[in-house]
Amino acid sequence: MRTPIGHNVQMEELQLSPETGIDLFCRIWDPAVDSAKQDDSVNTLFLVHGACEYGERYERFVVNAIGNGWRVIAPDLRGHGHSTGDCVHVLDFNEYVNDLRFLMESLQCNAQETVLVGCSMGGLISIRYIQQQSKMHKAPLCNSLVLLSPFLGLKLPVPVWKIVAGKLLSRFSPKTRFRSMIDPTDLTHDAEAIRIRKMDHLIRKHVTARWFLESARAIESAFEEDDQYFIPTLILQSGEDRVVDPLATKAWADSVNSKQSSPPVELQMLPGWYHEVLRELYWHEAAERVLNFAEQQCKPSDASGL
Repeated sequence: MRTPIGHNVQMEELQLSPETGIDLFCRIWDPAVDSAKQDDSVNTLFLVHGACEYGERYERFVVNAIGNGWRVIAPDLRGHGHSTGDCVHVLDFNEYVNDLRFLMESLQCNAQETVLVGCSMGGLISIRYIQQQSKMHKAPLCNSLVLLSPFLGLKLPVPVWKIVAGKLLSRFSPKTRFRSMIDPTDLTHDAEAIRIRKMDHLIRKHVTARWFLESARAIESAFEEDDQYFIPTLILQSGEDRVVDPLATKAWADSVNSKQSSPPVELQMLPGWYHEVLRELYWHEAAERVLNFAEQQCKPSDASGL
């Protein structure tokens, strides 16, 4: 069922099941078009949220994108938001990657008309999806990526005891939970966004030992397989990120670009910004950069060559 959420926006909600016991909740926002335009193709932003949050938190950006003619798909990852599964827990990080592949295939994403947008952990998932598609010699169902402060290294200091305990518990008691170390005031300078987050009952406040270990392994793989990354990519990295390490993001981008004759990654630093760039005080600037890049990637090629 489509539910209007604005004068020019409609949202569809559905559940898709990649495996028994896992139902992935998904939202699809479309521009409200008249019957004369219903046959026109619409370019798509496929948005993958970060750890402990969910897709609907990006509705402000979504409405902005819709106003510029974009269709937006925003699922909740397993164990997040309205999707089923143990909260912020996986036995293998590839569960997230396989879910993304399943969703893009099930929703019949058109590679030429789809841009993948990965936020924080969603950025790491998106990177691993592209690398795995490359290893399988299969084209991804998108033409480019936008990564927003991708999770390629932690800035938060993790005590040694917690790392050791996490590794042991990951093996013998993988669902043991640790409280998230993230302070909402480290995510954005916007006091209203902080207040809303603190009141949001769908924000998860714990992660499991196995999730922590698998995330670290996925980061290692993202660096080890940087020669398997070819797709045009824009990275917006917050300059004063207190959650992920901006230097790790730069190291990964530099390494990817050094392996290709035509560097695929454009890194733009945002000096003074905190982690959640689409919830910062100047989020409109980030949104404009995302949409400008996406529009360039979805422009039809000139078949005449002129």
